[in-house]
Amino acid sequence: VVQVAASGGVGVLFSLPYVLSREMVVRIRREGNELIFEWRPGDLFEEVYRLALPAGSTAVAGGAFAATGVPQAMAASFDYVMLIDPASVSDSAGDLVVTEIMYKPVGGSAYEFIELYNAGPGAIDLAGYRFPQGEPFDEFVFGDVTVEPGGYVLVVNDLAAFRSRYGTGLDSSIAGEWAGGALSNSGELVTLLDTAGDVVLSFEYSDSAPWPTSPDSGGVSLVLIDPTGGNGGTGADWTASLLVGGTPGAPPTGGDFAAWMAARGEVDPLATRQGEVVNNLLTYAFGVDLAGGDLAIAMPAVGVVEVGGVDYLTYGYRRRSGAPGVGYQLEVWTDGAGGWVSASSQVVEVGVTDEGDGTERVVVRLSDTFGVGGGVLLRVRVVGPGS
Repeated sequence: VVQVAASGGVGVLFSLPYVLSREMVVRIRREGNELIFEWRPGDLFEEVYRLALPAGSTAVAGGAFAATGVPQAMAASFDYVMLIDPASVSDSAGDLVVTEIMYKPVGGSAYEFIELYNAGPGAIDLAGYRFPQGEPFDEFVFGDVTVEPGGYVLVVNDLAAFRSRYGTGLDSSIAGEWAGGALSNSGELVTLLDTAGDVVLSFEYSDSAPWPTSPDSGGVSLVLIDPTGGNGGTGADWTASLLVGGTPGAPPTGGDFAAWMAARGEVDPLATRQGEVVNNLLTYAFGVDLAGGDLAIAMPAVGVVEVGGVDYLTYGYRRRSGAPGVGYQLEVWTDGAGGWVSASSQVVEVGVTDEGDGTERVVVRLSDTFGVGGGVLLRVRVVGPGS
């Protein structure tokens, strides 16, 4: 932290050794008559220095300044500086939040949308509210739109394309389509201003970790985990939708699974957590975490059961208790079938046993004995909430 006096004199107030591998994220914020200097070496900002200000000090301008102690070549890029007067923060800040961003949909940018949610206690009249030019698309000014508590509002790229995919049932939630531009696939600033030009929300999303990465390739959307906490500017505040295409104008699907993911600090259902072997969805569905990570206990297994003196192939799997929306579909592959099909007509349930750890074990057997009908493969396909 360096202070430059009006006379041109320079004084070093604080210094911190560091190694810069790619980028540095720093910010200066004010609390009362103190400037707080922070940097973000990981996911969270850390305070490095505080500077007391004379009473009545005001901010006039902000910008980027780079210098080295000795002449040397350097390359630097700069995103933005934002000077915020607390008095310019909208009364709707914290109540009106962006809860879903579909920035790279299957089929192209015409299917993009942004979803707003009213997390506050009262209705919000959006007439005159606006997304300013380039943050994140061409300026969009809301017309005569009111969003009730717990209600959603959508702004879409192309109304006809949106209706072709999601139908016309969401028309009452659509405030309109933006005139030009598209949501950046690599992330950008999203800002919403109220009728007075005060800031309702402003944050920058990304397609790189710690932000969810599957929305950049899998046709899923970015979803805010906790709408009551305002719009967080870190990836830990967001997850990926479980549904390709997202859930515009409605709460995200997932129920307890979404809360379980958030508690683990995970954002992608199909990603495998560091140190684990199977992806998040399978870990949850089979209760691998409830088995202490023991795959020999948690994962499906085959066996043999004798019925009336005849041996039958069995297949057993664990099913998490109280997992709304998670589906378990038994499928079979037989010689000549040409693919996986439902096994409902070819298996018989042997029994369901409470495992005592929040799961139950389901065991089925083939209806035909060994050697009848040729080769057979069995599997259980886990379907995520809303799929």
